Amino acid sequence: MGIFLATTPYIHLDPPTPFEMKHISTLLACSAAFLLLIPTAWSQGRMEVYGLYHQPQETMAASGYRPGAGFGLDFMQAPRGAGALMQWQLGTSFTYVSGGEEAFAVPVLHPLVETGDLAVENHVFGAHGKARVMTSERWPWQLYGEALVGTRIFTSNEVLRLDLDHDDYCPEPEKITSRVTLSYGAAAGFRWRLGEITSVDLRATWLTGNQAPFVDLESAHLVEEGVIGYDVTSTPRIESLSFQVGLSFLMVDGPDCQPARSSLECFGCMSQLAAQP
Repeated sequence: MGIFLATTPYIHLDPPTPFEMKHISTLLACSAAFLLLIPTAWSQGRMEVYGLYHQPQETMAASGYRPGAGFGLDFMQAPRGAGALMQWQLGTSFTYVSGGEEAFAVPVLHPLVETGDLAVENHVFGAHGKARVMTSERWPWQLYGEALVGTRIFTSNEVLRLDLDHDDYCPEPEKITSRVTLSYGAAAGFRWRLGEITSVDLRATWLTGNQAPFVDLESAHLVEEGVIGYDVTSTPRIESLSFQVGLSFLMVDGPDCQPARSSLECFGCMSQLAAQP
């Protein structure tokens, strides 16, 4: 059976594997712990959901790390009331990025499966605490800047994807490398109000941190059937720029649609928001 190299790079977003879900669960737990530290006397909690495009910078890009796509979830909390001109918020951010892959079509040694794709892939999981300064939410639009500090987890996996799904044969991804790194940076954004509790949010985020190993996807090649060769590399700094587009929701609680007392309360009331205290 023929074997060919997929020479055209592409971005592939698959459901998280069990290995990746462990990282996601850990980062979500850290995010929840951070939120519990925010005083419940605050109000105007927000949840922000967005998609993002990830662009490696300088030495990271030169070492073969490809652009990728992903998603993010932020929880922000502000003091009661809104300033006449400026206000500030604290919060936490969780992101996942698929950092590209290189795939090869290979025969599969299983009686129910004939072919599949053997791939090496890079991923980034991030959890950051953030402080934000922004123009007043009394206006229909806001400009804001952020400072972020936290961690990013860089992982590289080797995974076999079957052409047809089979319940009795589900190969697990093999971890090539994984490293938790210190991460910090800054962001700038623009928000435009669409309704009483919903806004559209545009943002650019720059992050840097200490070195982490990852697979140089340009070096990936098929050694023999079912075996991929590749180089694992690292750079002194891990710098990236991401562009984010999403929605921001003001968290409210109860039938009277009052502002939620903390970011952990319900935001399900979709009727007209009562006046802010």
